[in-house]
Amino acid sequence: MQNFTKLSYAQSSSILPQGVFFRSLYFVSDVGSCLVRTGVFVFLALALLLPWPTDASAGLDFEEGTVRKDIGVSAAPKAQGVSKTKGDLALEEAIVQTEAAVAKVKLDEKQLARAKEVIKGLNYTNMRILRVFCGLSSITPEGIMDALRRLPQSQISYDQLIILEHFVALPGVDADTAWLLLKKLGGLNYVSGRVALAISQAKNLQPRVMLALLDRLASLREPGLWAFKAYLEVPGQTADTVDKGLLLIDQMTEKQCWAAEMSNKIAGMTPELALLNMSHLPRLSNTNASNARSMFQLPGMSPAASLAWITNYFLLAQENQEALFFSMNAEQQSQLLLAFADGSEYLIWKINNLHDITDINGQEVGIRVLSSCPLSTLREIFQRLDGNVQARFNGEFSAGLDAGRGPAIAALRRATSAARLQAAKDCTTANAYILLSRGSDLYDSSFREILVPVLKDRINSRSGGNLLAFLKTIDQKGVHVSDFIISLAQKGKLVVFFPASVAEQEQVLDLVARSAFRDEKSLILFSATFMTLLETIQPQTRTYLIAKMLTAIREKDSVFSTQLRVILQYYIQEYPQLVGEVDKIRIRLMMSQYGTLALDQYVKTSFAEWKMDSKLSSLSIFQSDDDGSQSYRSNCQTLMAHGYRPRLSTSFSLMAADSAQGRAAGAQLKGLLGAPSQNLGGIQEMQARYPLVVDWVKSVNGLEISHSVVVYHDVSHQQELLRQFLKGGHEMFVQRGHSYWRKEQLLDPLQELLKTGAVTEADLMSKQRFLSLGSCGGIRVYSELAMIFHNKVDILATVGTGKAIINDPYNQFLFELVASRSDTLSWKAVSDQAAVIFKHGMGEDYLQPGSLPAILHKIMDQKQIDKQAGGQGGKQAEIQSGGGLEVRPSVDLDPNRN
Repeated sequence: MQNFTKLSYAQSSSILPQGVFFRSLYFVSDVGSCLVRTGVFVFLALALLLPWPTDASAGLDFEEGTVRKDIGVSAAPKAQGVSKTKGDLALEEAIVQTEAAVAKVKLDEKQLARAKEVIKGLNYTNMRILRVFCGLSSITPEGIMDALRRLPQSQISYDQLIILEHFVALPGVDADTAWLLLKKLGGLNYVSGRVALAISQAKNLQPRVMLALLDRLASLREPGLWAFKAYLEVPGQTADTVDKGLLLIDQMTEKQCWAAEMSNKIAGMTPELALLNMSHLPRLSNTNASNARSMFQLPGMSPAASLAWITNYFLLAQENQEALFFSMNAEQQSQLLLAFADGSEYLIWKINNLHDITDINGQEVGIRVLSSCPLSTLREIFQRLDGNVQARFNGEFSAGLDAGRGPAIAALRRATSAARLQAAKDCTTANAYILLSRGSDLYDSSFREILVPVLKDRINSRSGGNLLAFLKTIDQKGVHVSDFIISLAQKGKLVVFFPASVAEQEQVLDLVARSAFRDEKSLILFSATFMTLLETIQPQTRTYLIAKMLTAIREKDSVFSTQLRVILQYYIQEYPQLVGEVDKIRIRLMMSQYGTLALDQYVKTSFAEWKMDSKLSSLSIFQSDDDGSQSYRSNCQTLMAHGYRPRLSTSFSLMAADSAQGRAAGAQLKGLLGAPSQNLGGIQEMQARYPLVVDWVKSVNGLEISHSVVVYHDVSHQQELLRQFLKGGHEMFVQRGHSYWRKEQLLDPLQELLKTGAVTEADLMSKQRFLSLGSCGGIRVYSELAMIFHNKVDILATVGTGKAIINDPYNQFLFELVASRSDTLSWKAVSDQAAVIFKHGMGEDYLQPGSLPAILHKIMDQKQIDKQAGGQGGKQAEIQSGGGLEVRPSVDLDPNRN
């Protein structure tokens, strides 16, 4: 889906010196991932610290306590006897200079007196605009008086002032033309205004050309505007090159425009080379355009190299791209794979979206909508599918429309499923390899049922089914091998590809280790599937892998080596059956040399603190799409089945209780809550319509357990919910739905609350909280959240696909376990008790608190927190303690001890 947050031109181009602006915030939330596109040039808070432009305003400096006149507010009056600030003096100087400029126009005495009176009420920007008009060679006294009548009511930004100053320097500009420019600028939105500024700074453009270009901006959508802005900023433009560039951009799709923007930003680009690149881009598919855009952003990209990649690769047919890739050298392959990885969001979004019938933004179109929408809507959805798929299913779909809505919907579902498979088949082998290495971003069905069979067929045909041979040819530098193997293991598909031969298994593990042992983050992902890997490989190969890990420990004395020690110690203690006797001896010798690491601090809980107020409280956020609605119902049904009763929330409030609407909505919902099993659909509908929170409550062992549920409404309500959650001392926050809702439900509002000061770091650290990330791929934001909460948080995160059959019972079970058991319960004990929930291997898709990856995360995240706080203790202390780990000497070398 796509969500656009735009600032109006007047809001964003605040009347500030030196162009202190915000590029409009634009983000695209994709299925399975979040692609965030922001362009914040400078923080508004720095505005007053920046030097003012060299002009009559030189030296203008407002001290704290004064109010900027250039934002239309007069300076605060000074008490008698109080000395003037530098800001006061600078404003007086600007007035004097403006009056002097007006005097040169030879106004009569009455006009001059009136002018001086008006000038004193103008803000800085309008005074400077008046001076611009005074400098026109054709200006008359009547023209100045006209400007004085207009300016006090004019909302003109500093950006527009800069454009005007460039414009009047061109030959033949008079007052009427200048006012025409300002009128056109006033009608532009923020993004168009940024392009207008770029137009004004392009050299060799005549006034009529500039004015015509401003009119033509209306034909461009936002991606085209950003592409045109980047093109205008390429040095050496002429009226002819600008016109040609605009014509090309006007032909492009959204993805092609994004590629054009990045192409135009390449260092050393010229108008001629930019035009050459852009002349090819309209021929690229959305996939190739997305990948080309990522390629253009790689470090060291040159204009010549970008053109070569377009003409020699991205323009080729798929079969020719396939052949060319496998003839590339290692460096060329590595570049292309990196571009595929950076640009993978589009293909992931596309394949995931086709898991069901969706709208243009990737939102599921529910059966209720499909059953009631105009038939033309069904045809519009069908016509967005791949052209080959449309050709295959057109007869069936058209016949379905003639026979009735039901057959048409059924045909549309089959066509959508076929389009999903076609999207995977349209990927090159290298692109499919990269997509599978991003496994946690893909829906489980996208990964297992779509991409795995496609890539398996490619490996069979190209490499005779030999994984080792395939990896050596597809990724010569081995950068993505570990991610690929780990993703396969996470999804239970490693056995489909893994060789049976011990020698080949060892060679594959060499590639895995080279990739997985790069840094701490890659090692954590590796650890998440270490057990699956040990179970898959032969015993001899296990010994080989453990030996490589022990060698890495000896070679690196760092938090990375500490993490490797933790992995081996954890498995010899928790899963000794997976470790051979010889390997146990080697690991214990290592533990004797380096010391046993105390892992207790990473599995202890804060349940005693949670129960101090005799209440356990959670907040769950659901979306109103099909997936969110299903999750909402299954969650509430789970709670009802375990004896919870609903009530209007006493923990959270989003509607004014004293408002007529609030009272009416609350009364209606309260009536429905009296019979929740019969009215669950109505309760959900009320919560989707109004920002009402429902608590599901139950008493266990003298403690009140409250699970509050709410349907997401908008940014402001979500920020307020999070503020109340953090300020109110609640224990559990639950994020549900698709992964692309994570930013809107949690990350973005949390960052905004911190930015505005509505929530402080002290609030985040006031107690140890629990986050349940039920959406797919939650592990990808694990570190980010741990850092935000300063590690004062325990997290249940999905490694792969989130499942309601895990999320619902786990969240309900956790509080009841806490209420009924000892305060000293560890996360390891919680995990043992929760094993029944994660039956049939489904626990592999989740990272539980106290698990090995969670411990490694806490070690790594604490290291980063300490580093940001000033690196307490220094590197040597960090190494000795293992990033906060207590090291206990160990002399137990008994090989028979499990």
